[in-house]
Amino acid sequence: MMMGRTLSPLYLSRAAYEAVSPAASAASEAAYTRALTKTNQFAKLYMASGVKHCGGGPGAQSFVTNGNQGELTQALRNWVENDVAPGSIQISKQTGNSATGATQFTTLMWPYPTTLTYSGSGDVLSATSYSCVMPDLATINGP
Repeated sequence: MMMGRTLSPLYLSRAAYEAVSPAASAASEAAYTRALTKTNQFAKLYMASGVKHCGGGPGAQSFVTNGNQGELTQALRNWVENDVAPGSIQISKQTGNSATGATQFTTLMWPYPTTLTYSGSGDVLSATSYSCVMPDLATINGP
């Protein structure tokens, strides 16, 4: 961390983690966003579909298996050190959930509340076949 800068947190919800549901994480983020209208200037929530608490599960989890060199760590470092807020983060699933296994698929994580949508063509196992869609915030956050 550079002098005079504050740490910009990235929140991660592991969608297959049994103790805290994605809905609870989303509800928490929605309440947080309502309370602080400029939240995305210093905090972002990413949902990791199919990933359990410390890794494992069917989801892409290269950000877990790569530890301090993982995609989320690099995005956070770039935000803090270079003032470049993260957007989409490409992650992958390797055989055996290891950092060195063959890549089974790639996908994207987008900051909540955006969602990943298949383009309708291309390899369903490739991040390049998906784009970000911003849902109607009124249906998420309520009145």
